Amino acid sequence: MILPQLLVNGLIAGAIYALMAASFALIFNIAKFMDLSPGAIFVVGAFSAYAFNVVLGINIIVSILLALIISGTVGLLINYAVYRPLRKKKADAFTLLLASFGVFLTITGLVLLFFGADIRTFGFPIAKGLEIFGAVMTPTQILLIV
Repeated sequence: MILPQLLVNGLIAGAIYALMAASFALIFNIAKFMDLSPGAIFVVGAFSAYAFNVVLGINIIVSILLALIISGTVGLLINYAVYRPLRKKKADAFTLLLASFGVFLTITGLVLLFFGADIRTFGFPIAKGLEIFGAVMTPTQILLIV
């Protein structure tokens, strides 16, 4: 039966989209402009965790904590270097949106420069899926929903 698997896959994709949408909505409500740079900061966090864990061989939990610190630092640097000077000059929401698009392109371009466009994985062993109501879910997928 394919319907249960399609429903589970939709739930997983929806959980990921909901997390991203919630972060953009939270930032919009606070900053009062559509900020695109959090997408780039998520990329920095993911690749930082990858670099610490896979490239340097640091424990995954420590790698995630270090990646959170780096992501937060990048976010603060973006705020102080880009948004704060624009706000002091009374920039409108459209100017801030364009600046955030520039920040997004710059950061993702730098990540592509350093890591390339190849798919990267943390190398977790392939776990046997759990069957739930006729659909198979891996532990990684369950973690994504949580």
